[in-house]
This record gives sequence, structure tokens and C-alpha cells, in this order.
Amino acid sequence: MYKKYMGASIMGHIKDHDDYLVDKLEGVYIEFMPGNGTRYSLTLVNDPHGGILVIWPTQATYRYYAGDYLKFLHGNNNEFDRLAIWDYLEDYL
Repeated sequence: MYKKYMGASIMGHIKDHDDYLVDKLEGVYIEFMPGNGTRYSLTLVNDPHGGILVIWPTQATYRYYAGDYLKFLHGNNNEFDRLAIWDYLEDYL
């Protein structure tokens, strides 16, 4: 499988289309309720730029760096929720 994926003609250079999609789209779904009254349903995906993308559908997206930081990327920037997600990820990952 080729390591570089560039341009619009990407599928013409990939030996196995399904392997490419699985490699790029692997993720984990977690759901938890830490006692603050909010239910968090998150999808975690490896970020090719480093860290783990934490996607909370219709709410926010973050980039998680284990032991370091949970960076807000876009959506509703709520520090209370960011800290609740950070605490959960630090305790269970």
C-alpha cells in the first residue's frame, strides 16, 4: 500500500481501497455520564497530525494529547464540558 495520499486522483494510486478507508477511519465510540448531569457520547479517532480527535456530535471537537491537554477545535467552547471529558480520558485511556 502506498504511504503518500495526495491530490484528487488518490484512488488511482491505492492498491486496496478498503484497507485505505479502514486505516484512516478506525475509531472508538464511548459513552459516559460522570455525575454532572451530562451524558457524553464521543467518537475517538487517531489524528494523522498527532493526538486523538475527540468528536462529540453536534457539540464540539477536540484534540486530545494524553497527559498533556485537550485542545478545543470547534463547536461549543464550554470549559466545564472540556474538563469533564479531559478527566474521563485521563482516567480511562
